[in-house]
Amino acid sequence: MLAGSLAAANLAERAGDAHVDALGALGYAAGTLGLDGLAQRYFDRARAAAAAPLTEEAVTWRGRSAASLLEAVWRMGRDERARARALIDGAIARTRFTGDRLDEGLCTSVLAMLHWYDGRIDAMRDAVAVAMDALGDDMFGQRAALIHTEVFAHLSGGDLPAAKAALATLGRHPDRADALVRSLNQAMQAAVHLGERRLEEAVALADEALRGVGTERAIPSTAVHLWEGTLEVFLAAHRAGIDRGRLAAAVARTQRWAKVQPVGRVLATRWAGLLAWSSGDTTTAGARWREALSLAREDGQRGEAAHAEALLAMHAMPAGRERDEALARSRALWEKYGAKARLQWLEGYARG
Repeated sequence: MLAGSLAAANLAERAGDAHVDALGALGYAAGTLGLDGLAQRYFDRARAAAAAPLTEEAVTWRGRSAASLLEAVWRMGRDERARARALIDGAIARTRFTGDRLDEGLCTSVLAMLHWYDGRIDAMRDAVAVAMDALGDDMFGQRAALIHTEVFAHLSGGDLPAAKAALATLGRHPDRADALVRSLNQAMQAAVHLGERRLEEAVALADEALRGVGTERAIPSTAVHLWEGTLEVFLAAHRAGIDRGRLAAAVARTQRWAKVQPVGRVLATRWAGLLAWSSGDTTTAGARWREALSLAREDGQRGEAAHAEALLAMHAMPAGRERDEALARSRALWEKYGAKARLQWLEGYARG
């Protein structure tokens, strides 16, 4: 990607054009490789070029939107979500001004994942619906790649039948997705199978999903459901006495990913606590969940804060008022933002 982006930008410069999208792609490629200073320079150049008057060949509305989208994804991964939100809001406004439905769908799909990091599951689901509608019926293009995000939105909202229906839609078409999208689809299929209590099939799919992506470096912050889907499956497998090694290995991979995508630090720390708890180490689990809670509050990841606090209350606090208040705070936030899957989980715990 970096080599191709460099070639495109070089040819554009030699031709005297300021191709904003080529500069944006260079910024994203550099950021993916961890070259944040270089990424910043290319994104700065992309914004400067985007400020130039439109011409027939150089700066286009689509180029401006593409560069903003790529920078927003990069900023999200760096946990600069407020800046990412401003960029993606501007990009969506431009696509609606020009009537470019394809780019509107792509930009709105990024907005959906920003909502997820904010814990706003209802807003996430609405944004996914807008994105899917904007992308139309192109099942061989970006719409097919977004179905796994639709499934994740339904699962987060506690709607297993809708998630299963979305996967069935994808299954009726030839698989032309790239490796990451295939892995995301497998992770979501695994999560659906888990919801249906088909654990062995879920584990096989989760294994496939992680094998498919190979290195963690190329996994963007918009693909967090790869970890959520597979880790839940491996935790269930460990609790069923099938295998603990898978969970430990997957948590380690998530921690490595979070070093590249700092927005995932809270998730990785929460899962480090779950790994410790699954082996009976309540002291370490509590320490990791307190760390996750502190990070989540600092970062404004409300959904993660509620999750960490609920885990702390259930597994590392004595019965009493403090514990009840912690659970009540988590419940209230999940009710407010439509995180029905978490509410169902909490109700299951209350029932014993």
